[in-house]
Amino acid sequence: MARFHALLTAALVGLLPAVPVEAEDLGSDVDSIVLLQEAALADPGLTLPADGQIRIVLPEGTPAKALALDGFAFDHRAGRFAARLVLADGSRHGLRGQAIVTVPAMVPVRRLAPGETITEADLAPADVPLATLPGSALRKARDLIGKEVQRTLPADRPVIAGSVREPRAIRRGEQVLIAFSGDGIELTAPGRALQDGALGEAIRVVNLSSNRTITAIAAGSGRVTVE
Repeated sequence: MARFHALLTAALVGLLPAVPVEAEDLGSDVDSIVLLQEAALADPGLTLPADGQIRIVLPEGTPAKALALDGFAFDHRAGRFAARLVLADGSRHGLRGQAIVTVPAMVPVRRLAPGETITEADLAPADVPLATLPGSALRKARDLIGKEVQRTLPADRPVIAGSVREPRAIRRGEQVLIAFSGDGIELTAPGRALQDGALGEAIRVVNLSSNRTITAIAAGSGRVTVE
């Protein structure tokens, strides 16, 4: 397999267009990763989000410093490139690597089970490859902290919108106080919730005094209201 990769690299680099590098164009050497990042960012086919960045992954043995690039071919859809580095001694070094577009996202630091409420301590920043990021992912801490886990959240993975919900103020089967107010009159009756409900959400409740099922608004603290 290693021999196959080496031959493939040689083939790719051999197809790179030669870029003449004049002696006067060469300054002091810089980080090879910087040169490759700049080349990838200059590719007209690359779309980079406002908060995105490019992470360069290089094979072992790549020189850390180089004077310039003498060729660069980039498949931005696959995130792979082939390149030639011009080294300080004038030699060329061919290589292939990855240029991965990443975006910042808050991810769980541990496995979170259904029913848990996400806290600030449960999250940490991470750079997530854009190609594997679901469109419904919640990347901001403000969209996650305080939410209730609806489906198990693995550690170090982006959180999908459908995996969390507003915390339940009322739980199914819970005994509640049904409150009605209007025209200066306030009435209460005992009830039982027939479904979960977030704060302000309409849920079905059975009035235990009349045995009738009604729709009420979850008000929290074992209380629902009827308008």
